[in-house]
Amino acid sequence: MRLSIGLGLSTLRGTAAIITATAPPTMGALSDSDTPADGYVAGSYTSTEGTISSAVPTYYVNGAVQPGTYDLQAGDAVFARVLVTDSVGNTRTYTTNTSTVPGGAVGAFSSAFSSAFAV
Repeated sequence: MRLSIGLGLSTLRGTAAIITATAPPTMGALSDSDTPADGYVAGSYTSTEGTISSAVPTYYVNGAVQPGTYDLQAGDAVFARVLVTDSVGNTRTYTTNTSTVPGGAVGAFSSAFSSAFAV
């Protein structure tokens, strides 16, 4: 005898995505005088069921949501998640690469060290 409660699992594997990125969003190189929005490069998207109506980035600095105008500091790790919506309400989220703001102690040490031994 076999008992079952009628639960099953299925996968979306093999199902085509409705919204796709023809060019994914990216996060470019940043400096400590930049904001997250300065490094953001928007992607381009298509939908098989409608037209793309919005692509809204949310910026993350060191894992916390920050405004696009946030004043970046040396060592900050920055990425964006982009919520893409089409005209019939389908959505998909894309995440950029992470860009780390250079600078800090290493650069200062290197500059001081080379100045100390200049002839």
